[in-house]
Amino acid sequence: MWLFLKTISDDGPKWYKEESLIGTSPGLGYRPMNKYNEESSLIWYNIAIENNHKNWTEALDEFLKDYKIKANGPNVVECNYKKKAGKGQVCKVDVDEWDPCISSKLYGYPNGTPCVFIKLNKILKWEADYYDDPNDLPAKMPSELRKYIRGMNKTDSEKMKTVWVNCDGVHPSDRENIGEIEYLPHRGFAGFYYPFEKVDNYISPLIALHFKSITKGAVVKVECRAWAKNIEHDRRDRVGMVHFELLVDHYAP
Repeated sequence: MWLFLKTISDDGPKWYKEESLIGTSPGLGYRPMNKYNEESSLIWYNIAIENNHKNWTEALDEFLKDYKIKANGPNVVECNYKKKAGKGQVCKVDVDEWDPCISSKLYGYPNGTPCVFIKLNKILKWEADYYDDPNDLPAKMPSELRKYIRGMNKTDSEKMKTVWVNCDGVHPSDRENIGEIEYLPHRGFAGFYYPFEKVDNYISPLIALHFKSITKGAVVKVECRAWAKNIEHDRRDRVGMVHFELLVDHYAP
């Protein structure tokens, strides 16, 4: 038990991927989480009650505090698909790219269009084997995501080096009620953030999921999956995927 605990942290295993006791495929995490019941995956609030969202928005403020602090670290540099971080440097995660999923707009909660953040858990030295050929995508990948990838600008092949993400409702009723999801800043995790090298000020990239038209008053079960050739999907062990529930209530007490 001591050996197991020594190799993991909140963000994932600390050993190299070949030595990891949890395997070589990263899991997905989400925020905000219920600070009163960590076993619950339900994000529930009522837009008809003033500030009823406060627990969730404050939890996001606390979670994103490190992102704002580390953005100004001395070894933090601006990166893009053609410019990776140099030795001893890390790529900046720009919180402004998540607008309107930002603190000053309360992450969309008062408007009934909440934001949920997802991230890949860290595995030291792990790099994705990308689905970077639009003509060679797996049949099991959701058709909507395949369409998105194939519609990208073919002249900008570097952007194909992305760990793609797709979120949808678990059941037909959930898919009916989930509405439009906006992925910010991109539809996946940019490859230039990897591998994680345990350098000071490194912080995992995030995707903000903006639920723009979720049905009010309905519990919506959401499942998100990360897509790369070397990412497995396992519900039982929460590998390569994550699920949570959203309930945006709207009835006055």
